[in-house]
Amino acid sequence: MKSSLFCSKAIQLFLVLILFFMILSVVSSQTYSVDGITVNPDPICEGANIAGSVDCSCDGDDECDNTNVNVDIDVDNDSVFESPSVVCNVNCVCDRDWDKVTGAAGWPVREEHTSVVFDDKMWVIGGENFSDVWYSENGVDWYEATSNAPWGKRWHHTSVVFDSDGLGPEPEKMWVIGGQKSMHNLNDVWSFYGKSRFCQGTAAFGIANNLSASPPTYTALAEAISGTNCVNCRATDTYDVLSITDPACSSNATYLVDSITVTKSCSDTSLVSGEVACSCAGADCANQTLNINLDVDNDGTNDGTVSCDVADDGSGNFSGSATFTNINASGGLTDGSSYTAVASYLSSSANSSYTAQDCSSPPIGGNDLCAIKSFSVDNALNSSAPVNASIQCACSGIYSNLTSVDVDIDVDGATVLSS
Repeated sequence: MKSSLFCSKAIQLFLVLILFFMILSVVSSQTYSVDGITVNPDPICEGANIAGSVDCSCDGDDECDNTNVNVDIDVDNDSVFESPSVVCNVNCVCDRDWDKVTGAAGWPVREEHTSVVFDDKMWVIGGENFSDVWYSENGVDWYEATSNAPWGKRWHHTSVVFDSDGLGPEPEKMWVIGGQKSMHNLNDVWSFYGKSRFCQGTAAFGIANNLSASPPTYTALAEAISGTNCVNCRATDTYDVLSITDPACSSNATYLVDSITVTKSCSDTSLVSGEVACSCAGADCANQTLNINLDVDNDGTNDGTVSCDVADDGSGNFSGSATFTNINASGGLTDGSSYTAVASYLSSSANSSYTAQDCSSPPIGGNDLCAIKSFSVDNALNSSAPVNASIQCACSGIYSNLTSVDVDIDVDGATVLSS
């Protein structure tokens, strides 16, 4: 009877151990993410091999170092994964040597404070008679996150970074726990939300494929292979395929977007105008047209297209230009803010920075050109008589109609402007 009972207990213990190790094999302190897939170039020509890269990352500190994320790729959205899969290797950069990066950090001298690493930054929290919080990404340049945190002045406290709900890196928080204020000990707990990602990797891929220009748009999919402990397991990238007859697909021509110039930008209408210059080198440049995409506010959205015709300038050089008018900035413009207009064709691009103006009232700034055409004074004057004169002015530009021009005058040559 005792022997039977012993065997039963042993079997139960054995089963518990098996279950325990099964749980350990499933639950891991590392969580992976497939952060992105990029097809390069975009667009590509039909029949060409598809090249690109996959980005991955891992949260789990040193346990992530030199680990792999196995990723399946479907480059033509036909629900069939290409072979072989891509291995994205994750590495963590660790500096084991000590270097003095600064002898005087930006925050005031202090003691009894705490420091943690959070959201890819170093943090200095509180200290005796301090309630401020500082952060830095390099240890040299420090920025004050707040001068008076809601938990008030405290020291002898502890600070940690902790995932309170166990759902991975996204809900991670920075915690301030207890401490001392004046002569009082504290037992309160405060948290600050954020996120961090520690280790990253990139894997290149090249896949033979016979894509057609119909349909013209495809989606590449990267997906972590089943069994990988990941938070974000999928990523996509949409790209276009050009017909083999498209001039961009010629192996005997190289097309360039040489420049883009903004000549009009108004915040009240968000309309942008300007000019694009293009060129071509190679045997197949004659009579080609480059359909150049425009992003006039650099928000990553295509705001319009301009056709730039390439022609022989008489010396064997092929170039051209095209103007664009009233391109609507999809992101909208704000008066006085700086923007960058980008013109792109295949892998070639050019950009130009400008400042959005208020075109609702004069002076128009750089959008209109005003000039004083003439200035005449009545010659029949005596020393006490008022001076009679006339001024002729002219303006040219989009908003020149009903524009007022303020003109200062000096009627006696005394270099003092008269009222």
